[in-house]
Amino acid sequence: MHVIDISIIISFLIATLYVGLKSGKNIKTFSDYAIGDRKFSDFAIFCTVAATAIGGTTVLGHVGKTYTLGITHLLGQWGPLTYFIIGCFFVYRFGNYYGCYSIGDVFYKSYGMPGKLLAGIIGSLYTILGVGLNLLAMGTAIS
Repeated sequence: MHVIDISIIISFLIATLYVGLKSGKNIKTFSDYAIGDRKFSDFAIFCTVAATAIGGTTVLGHVGKTYTLGITHLLGQWGPLTYFIIGCFFVYRFGNYYGCYSIGDVFYKSYGMPGKLLAGIIGSLYTILGVGLNLLAMGTAIS
């Protein structure tokens, strides 16, 4: 890497640290941390959902499957249409879960402590398997 590349990376990291420390002073409760006093714009929420949904699986996995199976694989994924359908038909049902900050809170409100525990166990297993698969994919790509 060239000096300009390294200086851009270091500048970005310093700016990120500065913004994080400056805005972190206003955080007093978990609610402040989790939802930021609901000060997010629609565009910021859209970017958050898009960044969550777009990852290694969508970039590498679906491209590989489309190459193997053809365009029918991509058509079966629905893409952004899925989020539109969720927004139009299902979001209004989430009003019952106002004040919930996580999937565990939603399951606790619906099913009590056993539901919250089950959501935590399944979420942990999902995350562990996801990290393992990402490490496997990186190792395969590098080798």
